[in-house]
Amino acid sequence: CKIDLISQAFAAICDGCDKEKAAKSLVFAMTLADKDNNLVKLLAPPFNDKKYYGYISNYPEGVRENGGQYTHSVAWFIKALAKYDMEKAIEILNLINPINISKTSLKYKNEPFVLSGDVYMTGEGGWSWYSGSSSWMYKVILNDILGINFNNNKLIIKPNKLLNDYKVQLKFDNFSANIKIVISDNDSFIVDNKAINFTDNLYFVDLADNQHYEVIINVKKQ
Repeated sequence: CKIDLISQAFAAICDGCDKEKAAKSLVFAMTLADKDNNLVKLLAPPFNDKKYYGYISNYPEGVRENGGQYTHSVAWFIKALAKYDMEKAIEILNLINPINISKTSLKYKNEPFVLSGDVYMTGEGGWSWYSGSSSWMYKVILNDILGINFNNNKLIIKPNKLLNDYKVQLKFDNFSANIKIVISDNDSFIVDNKAINFTDNLYFVDLADNQHYEVIINVKKQ
């Protein structure tokens, strides 16, 4: 085990180490991406020396955590990449998206509408209905790829200019919102038909209980 995806990802996520080293860690982690089988390995090379390194030693090479894809870690990897290289983050997200995989892969053998908790080195999906990785992927897509976050009763939007136009519908217990991001020639921020000031590609909406918001953001493509 020379490279471990979780260690590499969290070095970048935590902001606790030198940024140049964190960026390098993600470059090395990209070597774990297997584009032929649409997966990102947890570690490489897998353990095969018959020593006991914990329960993953019970798995054959390339199965689950022993050199296969542990999808929790890929979600964290995408989160880390989004801080340093958004193009790579989108690339990895597209690589492991089960809808994309199922269009071309006869190996996958899992539902295209359910994220697999792990994928074997051969490209076969596993644990598709038994994983918290789908929850993490939801958070990463919403917060880090689409740029929608919450803090101190504020909706904070940082549009992703690498994407085409996109829409997000949010429905929580205490508020709901329709958000539309439009790539255009002008910058504007409209909440419930009212123009709102904004700065540095950051847009804030003050939230109140039991309210619905219509948000339209026009941004210049980078």
